Amino acid sequence: HGIMYRLAERDSLTQQRRSECVVTFLHTDARLTEKLRLQLKEAQWECLPYVIASGVCMAVPEECLSETNVDPQALRNFTEEFVRALQKIDERTPGRRKQHFLERLRKLRQEYKTKDALKDKLLQLQGLLVTEPMMLSSENILHLVLAYRDIQAYEEIIQLVTRLITNDSVRLDAEREIEGDVATTRRCAKVSILTQLAMAYNRRKKTGDSALALDVLQEKVLSDKRNWVPDAVCLCGRIYKDRFIDSNYTDKDALHSAIKWYREGYKLDQSEFAGVNLATLLVVDQKRFEDDAELDEVGMSLNHTLGKKGKLETQTDYWTVATVFELAVLLNDYARALSCASYMFQLKPPVWYLKSTMNNINLIINNRKAASENLTPIQEVFSFWIDFFQSVCEEEAGLDRKSFYVLLFEPLLDHDSTNGNHAAQYQPCRLELNGANIQLYNVSQKVNNDTVMSAVGQRLPKIPCDWMYHESEVKRITLLNDDPNSLILYAGHNEFRLTFASMYHRNGFDACIKGMETESQREREAQENEITWSYLLDSRGNQVVLGRGAFGVVYSGTDGNEALIAIKEVTV
Repeated sequence: HGIMYRLAERDSLTQQRRSECVVTFLHTDARLTEKLRLQLKEAQWECLPYVIASGVCMAVPEECLSETNVDPQALRNFTEEFVRALQKIDERTPGRRKQHFLERLRKLRQEYKTKDALKDKLLQLQGLLVTEPMMLSSENILHLVLAYRDIQAYEEIIQLVTRLITNDSVRLDAEREIEGDVATTRRCAKVSILTQLAMAYNRRKKTGDSALALDVLQEKVLSDKRNWVPDAVCLCGRIYKDRFIDSNYTDKDALHSAIKWYREGYKLDQSEFAGVNLATLLVVDQKRFEDDAELDEVGMSLNHTLGKKGKLETQTDYWTVATVFELAVLLNDYARALSCASYMFQLKPPVWYLKSTMNNINLIINNRKAASENLTPIQEVFSFWIDFFQSVCEEEAGLDRKSFYVLLFEPLLDHDSTNGNHAAQYQPCRLELNGANIQLYNVSQKVNNDTVMSAVGQRLPKIPCDWMYHESEVKRITLLNDDPNSLILYAGHNEFRLTFASMYHRNGFDACIKGMETESQREREAQENEITWSYLLDSRGNQVVLGRGAFGVVYSGTDGNEALIAIKEVTV
């Protein structure tokens, strides 16, 4: 009785969660030990009875507790059993269980690279949030939602969040904490989860999803001023911007609402994300940098903020490079835009990152359709990158495709190994399949070397700008395992390392080449099986007769290899 009272007293001192205990006691009576063990088990405390054998403290195994006099051979090392009991407590402690969930999630994202395979594993992991309540926390839900977001599994985000957050039968730790820094942190996590739910609705694109996204944001998040954070406020702008785009750029009310919300987000935090979206929409609304004070101020602030981050080639954050790219397009600075394009792709962003960027770029380009259709050489290279990024955003590419946007991996002429830069660069090329011919055209060679050097900051090698090979000149194709978008094409006396917009495009090209090889093989086999001959003629031009039989005349002749043969003509 004294033990249970002291344990309950200790538990009462911890208001937020119960204490975890390992209770050790001397085993002297089997009946009392069993009774105490059951009470401790009901209270979810670890029980560790012991005896003194030859002056040493030894643990009594559970299977021997029914015996008052325990066989010394069955006793176990007390220290080892005590450590084992502590490990059991650690495994079922909520904090440790939550950490275990995040560790498994991180390993899955590192191990599984394809969208479908990762989604299946995430769905399996999601089941732990329901079957193991100690894993259920706003932090774990948020990290799982972000993993789904990066593979564009928007339906899964909606199902998960609506089940675990908006369902009143499920109470998260954010709702149990009522005060203190922990409560604030968890409230912010829940706001982030609801913001991701709104984004998922908006990107799922089903009928009514736009209204659902706004309802989540405006009713469940932004109705509380404490939740006015830039991500949530700017997402309202994004939803209205998408409405403007979906209306084929005719819904001016949606455009002005988008500007209003991005402006609010920019006031909260002058971030590159809010600033570049506000600038883009102001340009679409026919504002000009030289005439509009707000647009000019945003543009200067963005350039200052981005410049403070250092040289472009040192950036590792996709959104920083993408913001420089978009701002360059807004300012018609195509040389600067080209310097960003290759870096953007080499950072290997998730597809939805590029989709977000291309939405804004297409918005700008469509707003400038009235401009001259005659492109300068540098604008043609810029146009290549736009088409390349659009290809990246395609879900899949048909295997019957005959034209591809590729990047040719080429060494540079000069390279200082001490400056840390790679001695190679990607050159934009078009890859065309015309009948049995394969043509690779270097788009950037239309621009003179000085212009390209100012665009990408590196010297281009003097290489041919156009290659043409017949299918029979293709020796082999090697698909690269370390890069699912790349292959090496061995043709003629050259080898080309080509990077495609996606794995689907690479595999599509590989399938096309194999199809061409199969067709050529069939033609060769047909030619080999086809028998050709010609008659030998005498000096008068008559066919040379070898003999006459009951069924026809036998003539002398030659086959396609000029070998002598006998040709018998039979009347049918």
